[in-house]
Amino acid sequence: MLPICSPSGRCVRVEVDGDERWGGIDGDEIVLSDGVRIEEATASYLAPASPSKILAVHLTYGSRVREYDARTPPEPSYFMKPTTSLNGHRRPVLMAKGSRFLNYEGELAVIVGERMKGVPIDRVLHHVGGYTCANDIGMHDFRHADRGAMLG
Repeated sequence: MLPICSPSGRCVRVEVDGDERWGGIDGDEIVLSDGVRIEEATASYLAPASPSKILAVHLTYGSRVREYDARTPPEPSYFMKPTTSLNGHRRPVLMAKGSRFLNYEGELAVIVGERMKGVPIDRVLHHVGGYTCANDIGMHDFRHADRGAMLG
């Protein structure tokens, strides 16, 4: 189902009675696709997308490269995150038992709206469905064991 947004373009995905619903922010309320209004303050938010895969790029921030005493790769280096790593606004962040070092970064998430294969570079942005902010959170206690897979 396509998102229903407010006139400001703010689309939200919420859980209502166990169902995924799209709506738009209207003041202190969320207006759902069928016109039903719910209080924003009590909304149970879901992640603003339900992708089939999540791709991320290693070492895109100079500060992170310096922090890890790493080298900037000559070409972008990618990794995948499980879709179960997505979380909604105001939902708790769960940590693995024994983890004590939770690291986080603010990120720009690009939502690909159309399948791409062999798309020329000058047409790539035509396939973008939207952008959102993202918190990239990782349990860095376990990074020594994941060999760069970035699963935590």
